[in-house]
Amino acid sequence: MIWRETCAVDERMRFVMTVEKQQESFAAVCRQFGVSRRVGYKWLARYQEAGVEGLGDRRGRRCITPMR
Repeated sequence: MIWRETCAVDERMRFVMTVEKQQESFAAVCRQFGVSRRVGYKWLARYQEAGVEGLGDRRGRRCITPMR
């Protein structure tokens, strides 16, 4: 199996471009990219709000610390 290196922003941009082509249903595109529809709508909204910069790698606001 050949692995290819991809960037999260590039993959999210490919997702958005595929959705905007409107050749497949939104659910089908989400399945193709292996994300839930909830995540797909989040990425689409971020792109529409802030463009490519909105697709950047965002960390959650909550900091999770390991249990001791």
